[in-house]
Amino acid sequence: MGISTFTFGENDNAIGQRTMRFKGESGRTYLVSFASFTKYDENGLPSADSGPAFASVQRIYKAGIGNVIVDDENKSTMEKLLKQEAKQYIGTILCVWPTDKDGDLDVDAFKAGKGWKVMPWIFSSRAYPDIARCHKKFPLQKHDISMTCSDANYQQFTMVSDPKSCLRLYLDSKNEGPQQIGKKIIEEAHNLFNKIGREFGREMTVDEVREALGEEVSSSSSSSSSSSRSKNIERALDDLDI
Repeated sequence: MGISTFTFGENDNAIGQRTMRFKGESGRTYLVSFASFTKYDENGLPSADSGPAFASVQRIYKAGIGNVIVDDENKSTMEKLLKQEAKQYIGTILCVWPTDKDGDLDVDAFKAGKGWKVMPWIFSSRAYPDIARCHKKFPLQKHDISMTCSDANYQQFTMVSDPKSCLRLYLDSKNEGPQQIGKKIIEEAHNLFNKIGREFGREMTVDEVREALGEEVSSSSSSSSSSSRSKNIERALDDLDI
């Protein structure tokens, strides 16, 4: 469990704020580095044999409830309740570089270490083969991807490998300043990936979905659901050693 400590006026500026996810605007091109990895060395940097890290879930969107994460055990029941098939979504962490609308790097901002953003990207599994093809030709550890958004509503992109990696330019710099920026990006991305589950949607029991839909839930089921939530709280307190 990732726990942050804070008090009033100290380290509490992010409380209540949602993580900004990457979403493309139609007609705009973005330059991105994949910034979360499968393996790290003793210095917290990607190891030589690491690859970009991804996570996936199956989920169902329902108006008024949002995205509900399902698993193999409750998938069939959830699909009947929500009257939709579950779809697979994938998540990773990007570093989005400062560019103009055509995707050309803002060199002055890059040299100054400004304008980059580390962001979760949640996308349909249909886009994964396109990413894999780019990676096969030009490994994403050493190359960026240029992404042109053709449809903002459905978040559809055309992807092309870029000859360089802005992230590697920072990490491999001979100067300490750019190196530290690269390390900061890696650290931010690693921390975000460790919490990426919250970006996919809500984990709900079948009875909680029934309640959200306005259906009646038997008292025994409601009691069981409440007991389950109590156990989750007890486990959280155990983790805190209280």
